Amino acid sequence: MLQLNKIHKGDCLELFEQLPDASVKMVLTDPPYGISYKSNMGAEGFQKEEIENDGFDDWLKVFPKWVRQIHRVLEPGGCLALFCAGGGPVAALPHAWLEVERRFGRVDNVLVWDRVDMGLGWRYRPVWESIIIAHKELSAKEKEATPEIWNGEANQTNILRQPRIIPKAGDHPTPKPVPLLGRLIEHNTNEGDLVLDPFSGSGSTAEAAHLLKRDWLAFEMSDAYYKLSTARIAALQAQPTMF
Repeated sequence: MLQLNKIHKGDCLELFEQLPDASVKMVLTDPPYGISYKSNMGAEGFQKEEIENDGFDDWLKVFPKWVRQIHRVLEPGGCLALFCAGGGPVAALPHAWLEVERRFGRVDNVLVWDRVDMGLGWRYRPVWESIIIAHKELSAKEKEATPEIWNGEANQTNILRQPRIIPKAGDHPTPKPVPLLGRLIEHNTNEGDLVLDPFSGSGSTAEAAHLLKRDWLAFEMSDAYYKLSTARIAALQAQPTMF
């Protein structure tokens, strides 16, 4: 088993192999979307080209491998929250939706993240992204012993409104807000549960899990973002506990 509460450097498919079956309560992650995204916020030593495995054809080949491993390591009743594209000319979202449904048996919901601030472009400029929610199936006996976790409000809608983060030069090009990730973690886990992010990026999931007293694991293959995120989490873990 990999060391907990640490970002591990490497390809997620190789690191997945070091995780036992049914060992993770939640996978919360923001993988490549398959839309050939390209940031204009690069800096020396940081990735400015297209995100690896983000070209649609490459993504179609590798995405099922990611989902298969996610399903394997999740506990029965464990939750997947998978960020995906929102609109646009590339049909990546329906492919992701159908692949998760095929592997998990069903998709619980597809949330809309309302980013509030619109992106670049014209004629229906982008302002939302999707989050696929699925749970690993429980047997009838397992449902009695360990039902699926839900800590959200009864009237929680499937639209989550949270302003996006505008990255600066040298930052990760697609950072996710910690409060948004925190809501997803709070809804679907309890304190002490293990949260995995196999595409850690800037380390936002790790920060949210740490603040909410969850154990966590994170994988990152980019040298630049591994250094960025490990420094961020080391600074966070060094802070004294106030309460």
